[in-house]
Amino acid sequence: QILPPYRSGSSRRVVRNTSATNNDADKDVNSAGVGVPSGWRIESGYILPGPTTHKAVLVEIQLEYESEADADLTFEYSTDGGTTWIQYSARTAPATGRPRLLRVRQTLEREAVQIAVNCEASPTFRLIAMHVFASIGGVIEDAR
Repeated sequence: QILPPYRSGSSRRVVRNTSATNNDADKDVNSAGVGVPSGWRIESGYILPGPTTHKAVLVEIQLEYESEADADLTFEYSTDGGTTWIQYSARTAPATGRPRLLRVRQTLEREAVQIAVNCEASPTFRLIAMHVFASIGGVIEDAR
């Protein structure tokens, strides 16, 4: 059973990339006062496809976006509430003139998992949505 989009825990919420928070020229300028691109990061809450007695099997992450230029993205996951992050995948989101979907398919089974997406610099990247597809995994040993 694959459950789109995921249910998240209360520890973190997804933050959207908006011009008011990430690409505002009043905030992101060089020493000459010229607007420069800045990076962004979003983190999910815990991915909970079923009861907490079972592991989550991460199947696919989808980003819906628009961007006037190619953007290099790094996908990470955490199993300790966001204290440490491990690289899950790295992709380039191609430039597009309309909304587009970027899919990252890689199976990962963990007791507790959160997702993060990083972009070093992207002046025109607009994140529309992030969807995480997961299924219910095996029983966690401590829960037997």
